[in-house]
Amino acid sequence: MDIFKLITTLALTFVALAVFGMVIMYVAVNPHALIMIGLVVGCIVQVFKRK
Repeated sequence: MDIFKLITTLALTFVALAVFGMVIMYVAVNPHALIMIGLVVGCIVQVFKRK
């Protein structure tokens, strides 16, 4: 069970880093995207706070 949890954590970390890298590349091309990303992150944070 611990091994499965470790693999899941590593997979989620890798996905998060990949998405983060893509966001940085996108923002480098289109700085106005930061506003939209800020709104999306704010919504995600609100959802997690409710749980």
